[in-house]
Amino acid sequence: MFKTVYLAGPIEGCTEDEITLWRNEVKDLLDDGVKAISPTRMEFLDPSAVITQNYMDIKICDVVIAYLPKCISDRRCSYGTICEVAWAYSHQTPVIVVSDDPYIHEHPVLKMIGVHFDYLEDASTYINQLLGDYV
Repeated sequence: MFKTVYLAGPIEGCTEDEITLWRNEVKDLLDDGVKAISPTRMEFLDPSAVITQNYMDIKICDVVIAYLPKCISDRRCSYGTICEVAWAYSHQTPVIVVSDDPYIHEHPVLKMIGVHFDYLEDASTYINQLLGDYV
């Protein structure tokens, strides 16, 4: 049985590279027994279909990684990612926050909700350890 990681991060107003490159990087960094769930895995039909899919994915995953890079946050807050973090927290699903933005790491709500990292590599290593086999 594999473990799952939901890849929450900005989509609206982002380029295709901003949406996919970091998600592909995380997928490549995860151990074989850990699978990534991307909100971009299905063709988006309408907003209610997207929200339903993402909520269901977060409800069944083992961990949520929330990627909030400063260059995108400076343009526009990722409201969807913040909702996904709240959903994960409400389901007692661990949240891993990754950002190069000190404001994100110091925000009182985000600080309380998750484990924080500056780099995707460090977060992926932590997730592999967290979801790995028990000794």
